[in-house]
Amino acid sequence: MPLGPSECSDEQRLVASFNGFELDLTSYELRRLGSVIPLQRQPAALLALLLRRQGEYVTRHEIRRYLWKDNAVDADAGINYAICQIRRVCEPATPSCLETRRGFGYRWVGTVNVMDRNGHERMERSLATPLWRKAVRCARAAAIASTILLFAGTPREAAHPIATTIAFAEFENLTDNVWCSAVARAVEKSVGSAARKVDPHLGVVHRTVSPTRTASSTPAPAYLVTGSVWSQESGHQVTLRAVRLRDGAVVWTHSTDSRTAMQQPLQIASRLVKALRSG
Repeated sequence: MPLGPSECSDEQRLVASFNGFELDLTSYELRRLGSVIPLQRQPAALLALLLRRQGEYVTRHEIRRYLWKDNAVDADAGINYAICQIRRVCEPATPSCLETRRGFGYRWVGTVNVMDRNGHERMERSLATPLWRKAVRCARAAAIASTILLFAGTPREAAHPIATTIAFAEFENLTDNVWCSAVARAVEKSVGSAARKVDPHLGVVHRTVSPTRTASSTPAPAYLVTGSVWSQESGHQVTLRAVRLRDGAVVWTHSTDSRTAMQQPLQIASRLVKALRSG
C-alpha cells in the first residue's frame, strides 16, 4: 500500500467521511465543512489506514511497514507523533473515536462512510471488517445450509445427534509473524481437542472440515470459536472468542499468553464449555 497517490481517476477516488470530516483516501487531503485542514502526509496516511480498517486494531508493526517499509527510521517516535497529530486535529470533533491498546496498536471505532467522488457509498468491507467477523458471517451461512441439508436428507429414525457442535475458524495472525501463525494453529488444535475431553458429547469441527459436510448425525455448528495472536516484547499473546451463530453474539472471550494457552488447554476448554452451557 504505497504512500504516494495512485493513478486513480477522479471517479475512482474514494473519500472517507466521519463527523463532518472528509479524507481523500488517495491524496490524503483532509477537509472539514469544505475547508482544507492542514495535516502532514504521514499522519494523514495513518488516518486513512485506520479509517479503511474501522473497528479493527492496526498493530504498530503494520503501521511501521505501511509508513516506512524497511527504511531505518525511529518508527516508534514517528508513530507516536502521527497519532498525536491525528488526535490534535480530529478529537475536538470526534472524541473517543481513536482507541489505543498500549504497546500493540490502534483502532478507529467511530462511524465511517466511504464514498466515491459521485457520492455513491462504497464501504470497503474487505478492509474494514476484522477476519473473525467475516468468519462468523460465513459460518452462519454454512450452518443454515447444513441445517437445511440435515432435515431434508436425514431420516427421522437416525441416531440422536450430540447436544452441541462448535466450529473452530482459522485464528488471525495480527503481526504478520511466522511464529504467530504456528502458535495460532497449535492453540486452535489443542483447545479443540481439550474441549472434546471436557465434554465428550460436544461436537468439534475444525476449519479443515466444512460445516456443510459434517456427518449426518452431527447438527450444524451452534457456535464458532475464533482467535487472534500477536507479538509483544513480553512474548506472544492470544485472544479466543466464542460467537453464537444464531445471532452473532460473542458469548465468551479469553486472553492469555501463548505459553499458558499451549500448556493449559484443558483449563481454557473448561471455561469455554462452561460459557457455552450457560449461553
